Amino acid sequence: MVSLFSLSIILAGSILARADVLPSTPNTANAGSTCVITWAGDTNSTSNWSNMAIEFMTGDNEAMVFLTTVATGLDGTTSGSYSWKCPEVEPYSAIYFYQFISPLETENKAWTTRFAIASPSGTTTAPPNATQPDGVCLS
Repeated sequence: MVSLFSLSIILAGSILARADVLPSTPNTANAGSTCVITWAGDTNSTSNWSNMAIEFMTGDNEAMVFLTTVATGLDGTTSGSYSWKCPEVEPYSAIYFYQFISPLETENKAWTTRFAIASPSGTTTAPPNATQPDGVCLS
């Protein structure tokens, strides 16, 4: 018979052993310049993140809004980076984030925190909604 303590240790070990890709939050970049996206790979799996996509998003945590797919076919089992042209957006504010998915291999998703895309001249405005609906700060 497995004791409650032993079962707790087994469950804790399985949670700690599970890993996912770990995105880094990008720095503010100007629209039209190069946006660099980096991540630490899921080194505990050779398949879960082997066909990763990155999506450009906005919105709050409960109502995320898909803007565009940035890249597909990336290998998230190793650390890496991807560069793309920062898009023209409205508003130029710290309300954007990337969502990392690997829909054919895992249901898990990973996100950066919010970052700003500035105007081509480098200006930004304050986020129109600086908190989540429950009051938690967006950044």
